[in-house]
Amino acid sequence: MRHVPFFRWVLTLGFVLFACSVGLYAAGSGLPEARQIDLTVLDEKPDGSCRVRWMDPYQKRAREAPYQCDPGRSALLKAPQYSDSSGYGWDSGFMLTEGPDRGNLEDLAAESDLGYSDVFLLLGALLIALGLIGGNLGALPRVLGRFV
Repeated sequence: MRHVPFFRWVLTLGFVLFACSVGLYAAGSGLPEARQIDLTVLDEKPDGSCRVRWMDPYQKRAREAPYQCDPGRSALLKAPQYSDSSGYGWDSGFMLTEGPDRGNLEDLAAESDLGYSDVFLLLGALLIALGLIGGNLGALPRVLGRFV
């Protein structure tokens, strides 16, 4: 009986999806660029919702806004234990650096869904693993048959 290279095609499809994921990631997500900044936590609730202040370099003034702080960060970074003499806490966040919302804080909760790049990466990795494992298990009887 002739050998059918099914798992080789599965492996090839996995590598194609993986390459598509890399290409989409390199092309960019279409989201504006952001940079990490220090935030002064003015008020914080136990669930992590807080009010923060940061320096906006584009409007050249201090700004305040609600934010979702990390509730699991160290108690040393929360008020009043934070070593700053102001009595406020500290956290870090991301500020948008381009577009009409430049200077605003990035809403990280809105980006929790998977994009095409992530889906292609997961499917590609799954197909690569399936192709490698299935191909090796399928070849095992052929290899062992030659040595027995």
